[in-house]
Amino acid sequence: MPPVYAQNVINNRLQQVQNAIDAAGAGFPGVVELLAGGSLVAAIPLAGPPSGTVASGVLTFFAPQTILSATGSGLVDSAQILDGFGNTVVTGLTAGSDFTCTPASITATESVSLVVATITGN
Repeated sequence: MPPVYAQNVINNRLQQVQNAIDAAGAGFPGVVELLAGGSLVAAIPLAGPPSGTVASGVLTFFAPQTILSATGSGLVDSAQILDGFGNTVVTGLTAGSDFTCTPASITATESVSLVVATITGN
């Protein structure tokens, strides 16, 4: 059986993730990068900082964000989250299990929106 953490411990861990994403401060939001075979397809800035809020074991990112032109083309298979300085905060996000990308294939120059984004703690 896997370990079970108290709710306040889960929330504290998620708050540290948010703090890391927001580390660059005002005017330098974190970024969600969508990748296809390791190549950048789209870099979508998060709101803020603050980029979201933590409650009940879930980090919920604020307001949907949109970029007007994808930087590459391909079938999105992974993602990562960077802070406003470009430092990696979260990696190993896999399409289909950690997130859903609709449509799964992105074409360079098309608009891309981040509609809903959460990280659930455990």
